[in-house]
Amino acid sequence: MWWTRRWGTVLGTGEDRAIDAGLRERAATALEGAYEFTESHADEALRLRLGVLMGVRPLEDWQAHLETLEQEPGQLSAFEPAFEAWPAELAGVGQALGSLDDLRGLFAPLVGRVVSGLAEAQQGDGSWGRDPELPPTHRRFATGMLGGYLAKTRSVRPETLHAAGDFLAEGWSPDHVADGDWPAIAAHAHFFANTRHEASDEILQWCGRELERGFRARRFEARQVARVLLYCDAIALPGTQLTRVELLEALLGEQGRDGGFAILEMGGPARRAAPTFDAMLALVRLCSR
Repeated sequence: MWWTRRWGTVLGTGEDRAIDAGLRERAATALEGAYEFTESHADEALRLRLGVLMGVRPLEDWQAHLETLEQEPGQLSAFEPAFEAWPAELAGVGQALGSLDDLRGLFAPLVGRVVSGLAEAQQGDGSWGRDPELPPTHRRFATGMLGGYLAKTRSVRPETLHAAGDFLAEGWSPDHVADGDWPAIAAHAHFFANTRHEASDEILQWCGRELERGFRARRFEARQVARVLLYCDAIALPGTQLTRVELLEALLGEQGRDGGFAILEMGGPARRAAPTFDAMLALVRLCSR
């Protein structure tokens, strides 16, 4: 069948009994539509990332593109609209690390320079974000996200991660991730799923429960839940009963007739290209685990 021939290596061999052939075929069909949507509406940079994800462009092409954005060693300008919680001076670095993480490319030479730059920029309390007026929630977000990425690299120093973990754990409260605060859940889960810390188990339990609660209450789309799991490189978090098959079914149900995701996003198809890429990445990872 066409979906096996074209997308079989992307979605896995089908040996995983948790995902049957019918569900895998639906995922392949969804991936086909999402690919065509993103190709039609994404900017050049996102199309390049899409090509790497789908195996039609080499990872080196994306690495080379990121190097054109490097203003100083280890410091990059943002290449897409920055998430609100990112401190301005860290948005480009966060986006670069995130894009390389998505493409399994955190071994790139550029990453070594970024790691060195972040070690120098880390504050005395272990956090990142130099603006004294920065809201505490934004500082925690940046620290969790950057620390999670750094933990996946080959060159981070243990003391850098220890300091970041102590910063996040010292001021920890379940209130940080309660009431559907997706950025806080994502940042804490990202860090503590990828590092060893005495607070990891408790914090991940809370993140898992609140992530599922948000999903059940329809505050979080399946795409957002899957994105957190991608950060954690996991198919589930402690404290949750949400299964991979249930999440995949929900994700497939979020796709629009035009092949794109985030159908309620304002601003037209171009604004939906990045969320659709995220959904494609989730489909690939959920089916190939």
